Amino acid sequence: MLMTTLNLDEKLQSAYKKLHSTETALLKVHDDILRTMDRGCTVVLLLLDLSAAFDTVEHGILLHRLDIRFGIKGKVLAWFKSYLTDRSQFVSINGSNSSHSDLMFEVPQESLLGPILYLLYTSPLGDIIRRHDMNFHFYAVDCQVYFSLDSVSPVTTMRIEACLQDSGTWMSLNKLKLNGDKTELLVIGSGNLSASQLPSFTAIDGSVIQPSNYARNIGCKENLTRRDMDDHKMRECIWRTDSCEYCQGSFIVKNRQQHHNVCQKFPVQCTNNCGLKTIPREQLVAHIHDDCPLTEVPCKYKNLGCQEVFLRNEDKSHLECHMESHLNLALCSLEITQNQVKDQSKQIERLTSTFNDQIASLVAKNVEQSQQITSLTSIVEGLVLQIERLKGQDKYQAVQVNKTTNEAIDGPNKKGATNVKIKESDNIELGFKPKSINDIEVGMEVFFRVGLTNKRCRGTVKYVGYVERQGYCLGVEVDPDHGIMIIRVY
Repeated sequence: MLMTTLNLDEKLQSAYKKLHSTETALLKVHDDILRTMDRGCTVVLLLLDLSAAFDTVEHGILLHRLDIRFGIKGKVLAWFKSYLTDRSQFVSINGSNSSHSDLMFEVPQESLLGPILYLLYTSPLGDIIRRHDMNFHFYAVDCQVYFSLDSVSPVTTMRIEACLQDSGTWMSLNKLKLNGDKTELLVIGSGNLSASQLPSFTAIDGSVIQPSNYARNIGCKENLTRRDMDDHKMRECIWRTDSCEYCQGSFIVKNRQQHHNVCQKFPVQCTNNCGLKTIPREQLVAHIHDDCPLTEVPCKYKNLGCQEVFLRNEDKSHLECHMESHLNLALCSLEITQNQVKDQSKQIERLTSTFNDQIASLVAKNVEQSQQITSLTSIVEGLVLQIERLKGQDKYQAVQVNKTTNEAIDGPNKKGATNVKIKESDNIELGFKPKSINDIEVGMEVFFRVGLTNKRCRGTVKYVGYVERQGYCLGVEVDPDHGIMIIRVY
């Protein structure tokens, strides 16, 4: 446990801690008392009893103590707050529930965390007892305070009174209740001191605590010597603990009947008076629902329309008497089911037809769109070719033209080529159609317009003749530095 590791727990606390049991608590207190008696002293043992201890833990005080005393803060403290708050309780009897009541107090005693939170809540009580220089030991919610004395004096009386008052005041401030009726003050020893020599004491709740040489069992008013205590507790005391022969649980003997009234294993009689009297209480509901012959049950053909209700043991006779009506109900139900199947089949067919039509429409649209895409692709390709062709007409074909023209010039001139120059006023433009190829000769200077820009140019004819893939053309040198331009003759 983390509290033990960090030395934050109460060292003199048994129960809810590993290796700290009833046995260790008994050995500690018993050994301390015997050692005191061996020294010839008397022991005063104060047995403090708390009423409903776990049920009186106030959540606000507990959270404050976790924060201030133990340093639990932030998210961890918020987890504890979430665990403690927004709880409610109600009473349930035979399936009927009472209204819910919010819980502002209490830590769950049967939970893993509840006992640990209780120990943290009551941790300051050990500090109070230490201030009065007394020995003590806690076991669960009980506290044993004891000290030795040689003689009775006013100091002894004040010491006991002060411890009772301080402890009671702290418990009151922390919403815990000291049960004065069950708090005892025992005088134990072999010396000359006896309980009669000590005065009575008043607890903070006003109850009187009378010193005694006798011990009593919780709730038992019998005054016994220690010699008779064991035999009384084993055989006679109605406050002794006994074990249930049915559920093996424990109960106080005086509450035997109360235990049997709620014991889930206790045999009870069927509430329908079917004759069974030894049904375990936990199986009674299942017996009535599933097995009891006197339970009213509906007809097994209720879903077909039979509304008869009868005792379970009359089921066979009901089926025999109403066989014809059950058959008619079954036939009617079958006819209704068939009609429903037909209607659903027609609905499925309509939906299938609609679905197929939609598919066909989508397929047709897809084909049409594919055709449109193909047509547009063809148009785009044609436009690309036209653009390329127009670009070719508006550019100087330097490399290809030079090669072709130079080969033509280096070779013999075509038939009809002459070196006679024409006048400057004579022009040849793109698309010019001479009467004869013989009208144009090498060496002529010509004027012409170029491409789409319609730019007017002047140049010298260097070649007249056929050019591959171009037809009959003129090779005109516009500028010696820019090569020769080919002009097609139409």
